Amino acid sequence: MPKIVGAILAAGSASRFGGPKQLAELGGERLIDIALRVLTESAVEDIGVVVGCYESEIEEHIQQTCYGHKAINLVRNEHWMEGIASSIRSATAYAQSKSATHLLLITCDQPYVTKELLNELCDSAIKTFGGEDKIAASSYGDSLGIPAIFPAKFYPHLSELSGDKGAKSIIKESGNATAIEFPKGTFDIDTNEQLEEILAQEKSPKKAIQP
Repeated sequence: MPKIVGAILAAGSASRFGGPKQLAELGGERLIDIALRVLTESAVEDIGVVVGCYESEIEEHIQQTCYGHKAINLVRNEHWMEGIASSIRSATAYAQSKSATHLLLITCDQPYVTKELLNELCDSAIKTFGGEDKIAASSYGDSLGIPAIFPAKFYPHLSELSGDKGAKSIIKESGNATAIEFPKGTFDIDTNEQLEEILAQEKSPKKAIQP
């Protein structure tokens, strides 16, 4: 039977943001809480949070917050300074330790991710399980990216990533990933200015973000 593990990549220093972006607020929720909420509401069976630079702050926040009946597990990335690839490797090792057939990767900086999107990705991954075992990836802009689900056959590829090379490269190289529409995936938060812009658009009906 398929078993999907979800992992939030939250180990970075968010240098462009100037602090722990993972704990920034948007609409009354911390960014990491948005990611954890949709994961706990989705079909994933196990949840890990890859931490590094702000490990103690994130751990303290998670311990003080209720996310429902699913356990939240911290995955320590001691090599977070290397770049995003180190967090992907940590997430992959976590999925392997849980004997997961699939790994769902998600970040904190895409605030419009929903449980419906994650469940569509899960459904797509499960449909090909035992046959093609295809990657299921989010489609936005002119590319495919995360949130995305990788079958176990791609774990070796994820484990070989280095530096700032992310999962998009593996999605592209696979050549036959299933695309799940996520138009709002183009909106991410790297700086305080981007956060303020999204906050302003959320408050103004005339400037509401269109899918």
